[in-house]
Amino acid sequence: MHTRMIRIRPLITVLVILYSGASFSGEYPETEIDFRKLPKYCRAKLQQGYGEQNAASRMPGIWGHIHHYCAAMHSFQHSSNIFPSNQKEQQDKKYFLGRVVDNIDYMEEHSTNKNHPIFAEMYNLKGNSMVELGDKSGAIGYFEKALSVNIKYTPAYKSLANLYVKLGQTDMARQTLDKGLEQIPNSGVLKRARQEL
Repeated sequence: MHTRMIRIRPLITVLVILYSGASFSGEYPETEIDFRKLPKYCRAKLQQGYGEQNAASRMPGIWGHIHHYCAAMHSFQHSSNIFPSNQKEQQDKKYFLGRVVDNIDYMEEHSTNKNHPIFAEMYNLKGNSMVELGDKSGAIGYFEKALSVNIKYTPAYKSLANLYVKLGQTDMARQTLDKGLEQIPNSGVLKRARQEL
């Protein structure tokens, strides 16, 4: 009986880690579950044999550094799985959000193609991380940067409007959503958000 427990316990531990949805081993994706939660180009960049050349051709001036954005997305997922109930968990959450900002800073500094549509996603993610870290004015700037790259990027309008609501600036939230609906008139997301104000 004792021998069976020795064999089963490691298996249970592995299953708990695999299915918990939050492996805190590091900021870079490593497991199958990690990669399933990220765009396919992250696997192509970080694991051999997953269509690297095809993905690289779609990201000129970015591909050499795209693993930093993958790390940023992975870190944001970690932070989203932490609901701090003590100081250690608060520090963990802040750490992962900081890694999001740092990795996107790296992308900004080293990528030569900042007009690529992926920068709208990156700036939006950085803005949302900054909101969580308490830098709301900095976040506004990044949501606006996201829209300067792609004026039809719905998530940035939604993120910016949400932040204005948090700041008690409902009129600015309405204006933001109205601007978004001018660009994307059929956006159900923006229409619902506008109706809720």
